[in-house]
Parts: sequence; C-alpha cells; structure tokens
Amino acid sequence: MAPPAIDLPISSGPARLYDLPTGEFRFIALDVETANSDRSSICQIGLACVTAGGEITTFSTYVDPEDDFSAGNIRIHGITPDTVHGSPTWPAILPTLVPLLDRAPIVQHSSFDRTAVHAACEKHSLPKPNWHWHDSVRIARKAWPQLTGNGGHGLANLKSFLRLDFAHHDAGEDARAAAQVVLMAEIALGIDCLAPTPRRQPAKRATSARRRPLPETPTWRAAKRAIRNWNGDDPEDLLTAVAATSETLISSIEKDEISYREIVAISDFTSDLLDMIERHLDDAKADPDKSDVVLRVDIARGAAERLDDTVTDLLIEISGVKGRLSQSNP
Repeated sequence: MAPPAIDLPISSGPARLYDLPTGEFRFIALDVETANSDRSSICQIGLACVTAGGEITTFSTYVDPEDDFSAGNIRIHGITPDTVHGSPTWPAILPTLVPLLDRAPIVQHSSFDRTAVHAACEKHSLPKPNWHWHDSVRIARKAWPQLTGNGGHGLANLKSFLRLDFAHHDAGEDARAAAQVVLMAEIALGIDCLAPTPRRQPAKRATSARRRPLPETPTWRAAKRAIRNWNGDDPEDLLTAVAATSETLISSIEKDEISYREIVAISDFTSDLLDMIERHLDDAKADPDKSDVVLRVDIARGAAERLDDTVTDLLIEISGVKGRLSQSNP
C-alpha cells in the first residue's frame, strides 16, 4: 500500500544566478539534464536546498553544453539548442555554484549526476568538486523495499507511489523530488538518512593468498561494456550480462573472494547500471510498441537491484576500514 501523501514546505526560486538560494542548508539535492549521451554535455542543472526544518527552495538554470543535442535526449527533456541560447557555459556557472554546494551534503538520484558533474569538469579542465554525495535511490530502497522488482525506485515510479507532484526530466523539478524522497524516507524509517555511517570493526575476511580471481566470463567489466553498447531497443545482451554477473559477484562477495577496492568499483557500476535502466524504461514505457522490452528490462533491473543491495550492505559493514585498501591485492 502506498504511504499517505505528505505536504512538505516548498518555495521555488527563479532560474537566475543572482537569485541562487542563500543561507544554511541541511542538504542540497542536485539534478542535471544532458544534451546527448555524453555525460559532460550538461544542458540544465537544478538544485533543491533543504533547511533543517524541511523547507525546500529550488533553483534551476539552463547551461550551454557547447555540444550537439541528440534527438533522443530532446525527446526526453524537451531542451533544444534554442532553449540554451545565451545561457552560461559550465566553466562560467560552476564557480557561482561551488560556494553554496561546498557547504552541505549533496543528494543525487543515482550516480548519474555526480559522474556528469565530474565529466563536465574534466572536459573543461576544471578541478572536480570534492562534495559529499548521497544517493536517494539507495535511501528509497531501504525505506520501501517492496518496490524492488515492482516498478523500482526511479523517480517516475516513486512519483506515483509517494504521490509526488513534479514534472519529470526538468532538473529543478527532479532535484525537488529527490529532496522529498529523502525527507519522506526519513519519516518512514525514523532515522537521519544522511548521518555518517557508524564505523564498525569488520569481520575477518579472506587473505590475498586465499582470494581467487573473479571468473573471466562474465566479469563486471564485460557487463560494463555491454551497458555502454546497449541502445535500449534489444535488452537480451544486457539482461544476460546483468543476471550472470550479479550471480557471479554475489557468490564471490559471500565467499570473501573479492577485495574492498573491487567492491567499491562494483558499487559505482551498479549505480550507473540502474540509472541507465531507469532512463531507458522511462522512454520505453511511453512507447506502446515496446511493452516486451519493458518487461525484459524490468527483469534485468531486478537482478541489478539485488546485486546493489548486497554491495551496499557489505560496504556499510566494512565502512570503517581504510587500512584494508593497502592490504588488499585487487
């Protein structure tokens, strides 16, 4: 059963740089839209700044990506070259945003936004911001596990389940939705979802002499290549790679045959995977001719979510171990 609708205090800020929210914020949700499949091509950025009392102030602005727009991306968010004409470029807008975003934890709905920010910085030879990122997808999984394999934890499904009112694929609206997801999850769980994870002594794990290498086929690197080459129309290769890789990695994790550094890499991989699946599902669900594709990709999402939950639980268990990185032999 869906949770009751919750009225959260919201105030909206216009998309003007000199109206950037000011003050102290408990956290800031961030969302970006891109002009094409290159994550560096940010064409809109949205912020939802949340006070200690739960008030949300939103801000968004278009960004000139200095890149081409793909028809597929335009179909998703409706942003065109004419839309961003005269808007600031990434090197122009980032210095304005950094003083605000440096002061609070940053929430993203999947890892797409963090990797897009880093890719845009790399493209323009700018230093990558050292922000403290949190993922509202993972927070939502803890709060509403019944959605796993039942629509998932993407914003489109959460919009319906939580009765949120926002325009999907507008960066400011999506940022506000991610902030609301965190606030509602905290009510559901009764905890501060952004509090630092308590450091605990890890269980004794396999030594490098006992640890066996992961099977060559399939490896998570092979799955990563399959994801990059997937166009969203025929999910068979993706489905096979995700299902087989999930089983392989879960088995290796449970047997202590994998290093901490590899687990961190797999965690980043699963976040990217789930984000890509959610984006393709949003597009496919709008096309009645893709009902079979939606069904098969949803199976792949279930496998990826199971792997992500396993990795997340393991990282929480061993979160206090920095020294193990130097002792591991990946």
